[in-house]
Amino acid sequence: MFPSDESRDDCGDIFDDPSKEWRERNKRENHRIFRAVERLVDQKFRSTFEVDKNISDTSVKRMHHLYTHGARLAGPEAAESVYDLAAVLHAQAPWLAEVSTSIMNQGLAHIAAGGVGLRFDPMVLVGPPGCGKTHFARLVADFANAPRAIIDVGAGGAGFRISGIEYGWATASSGVPVELITETAVANPVIVVDEVCKAGGAMNSNDRSPTSLTTLLLQLLERTSAEHFTCPFLRTRLDRSRVNWILTAN
Repeated sequence: MFPSDESRDDCGDIFDDPSKEWRERNKRENHRIFRAVERLVDQKFRSTFEVDKNISDTSVKRMHHLYTHGARLAGPEAAESVYDLAAVLHAQAPWLAEVSTSIMNQGLAHIAAGGVGLRFDPMVLVGPPGCGKTHFARLVADFANAPRAIIDVGAGGAGFRISGIEYGWATASSGVPVELITETAVANPVIVVDEVCKAGGAMNSNDRSPTSLTTLLLQLLERTSAEHFTCPFLRTRLDRSRVNWILTAN
């Protein structure tokens, strides 16, 4: 049942170092297989968007990039970087030293737990107009090299700008946080909800369901529920649990 020693000797050249021609042929074959698998993955991914014909190619390409490569985390990667960020915030906005200290302590705890990137619990900055609340929020994002977006509640439609609007509406689109994540491929941007004190209640005219800003924010400020957020526009789940929220109020 076993080949003789002689037959094994005849096949010995199979185990010799492959020739240059063989290596090149093997490289081409591996590349061909890789491309075939990539096409299959691409077709599988795009098949989830076949129902939504109005989604732009740009949105599909961005989602495909996140699907295949994931998103990065912006901000401090070591305790020293957290201290540097806190020092800059203290210097630029000393009147909000307690806030920057809180961000520093949360950042140090996050790094100590093995995490990286900017991460702090949702916060509400309350103070009179012109005291620098929004300016401070910009500083946090800019000095952490994290993308940011400001949503002005006073401009109206803030709830839908946060959650997104599904098809059937003339202004259908994904929300600002989703757009920022897909555009930059950064999972932890800073979203500033300005003048949240102006938020009021609203009801959907069709089924009388609540559509107020505060109601829509509930599932996004809590990290566990934000992890399973489904974008109504893209109709796919997108983890938004790493988004950093700063709300301001007068």
